[in-house]
Amino acid sequence: MRTLIVPLILQSEWAAGLGLLTRFRETDYSSQLTRAYESLDLSVLYDSRLHGLGHIERVILFGALIAWQEGLDARDTALLLAACSYHDIGRIDDSRDRAHGARSAEKLRGPAFRGLRASLAEADLPILLAAVAAHSLPDAFRAQIGKQLRVPAGETARYQRLAACLKDADGLDRVRLGDLDVSRLRRPCTAELVPFAEDLYYRYFLTHREIYQY
Repeated sequence: MRTLIVPLILQSEWAAGLGLLTRFRETDYSSQLTRAYESLDLSVLYDSRLHGLGHIERVILFGALIAWQEGLDARDTALLLAACSYHDIGRIDDSRDRAHGARSAEKLRGPAFRGLRASLAEADLPILLAAVAAHSLPDAFRAQIGKQLRVPAGETARYQRLAACLKDADGLDRVRLGDLDVSRLRRPCTAELVPFAEDLYYRYFLTHREIYQY
């Protein structure tokens, strides 16, 4: 089964009436979003009502929208969308598990992701691994994780920004849990996306409730 969100955000009457998505589709970020969905390996995702396919494809969309609002270049956008795609593959349950980011990063070193790693610039792999590892920890641990996973000194600012964008993209989907704390979002543009995130989840649930219980 391919991703379920694409018809909703590209073909539905709801999406057509949203200026946000209309403007987004006119940018190169929309093409990068499409490629992220097309390349997403569904077989490695955690199978869960809370952290499975629905969560992942919404977080990918939020990542693309944040990249657009932040003005990220194509390289950093691709890196962010890869992190959004696979940030939860190390989950073993749906609990508040601080170690699942580190397990997800370790899985990204495995044979299933050889192609992804080969597509990255040398400096980008540690950024990807560190951002994924850090996403399940408080922000105070981010610098430490970057050092542990050998993010190059000259790439620290990129890593910090991408890690914050990943946490915000992930955090936006807390609307599905009803406990999103807007004050904890890190990038100014993310708070402006909260009404969209709430509407998207509602539309997604209505569209796919017979297939997935989100």
